[in-house]
Amino acid sequence: MHQKSKLGIILAISAGIIYGIASIVFKYGIDLVDYGSLISNTGLWISAIIFILTGIAMFTRLESSYVVKILFVLSLIYLGLFMMVKVSFIAMILLIGAFILAFLALFYIDASIAWPLTGCKYAVCSLIAYLFLGEALTSVGVLGLVLILIGTVFLALGGEIAKKSDETAVLDDKR
Repeated sequence: MHQKSKLGIILAISAGIIYGIASIVFKYGIDLVDYGSLISNTGLWISAIIFILTGIAMFTRLESSYVVKILFVLSLIYLGLFMMVKVSFIAMILLIGAFILAFLALFYIDASIAWPLTGCKYAVCSLIAYLFLGEALTSVGVLGLVLILIGTVFLALGGEIAKKSDETAVLDDKR
């Protein structure tokens, strides 16, 4: 396995692990939030409505104005900052870190390998929720988590085999 591929796989799996941890931290933050203040916050609702409307406008037309794009980005920033302040600052930082690691993994491995490798987040999230939050984890759930982890291993190995076959095809073409 190439050193670059190993680094990409490690980055993608690390992103999944951090994302799983962030999910639990976020859930814990949600459990502590005063929902009355969230529901009555007009800035949150206005920002959410702007985000939805501008998102629909951007993704349903090929061209959208700069005003729509700016409103979309500003509402996204407001929503992110709102979640950081009201729910969990640490969870948002972990999520941002996980996405950065996942995007860095794309420099080293294909997206068809990198994004599914982050699927280990399901196993991490389930195990942490079981251990620290007292959530139920059934035998069927454990089997599903094992299958996810086995699929991650097959995906990493399969991506490397495909890359080797592509390299040999390129070498054969040069001869």
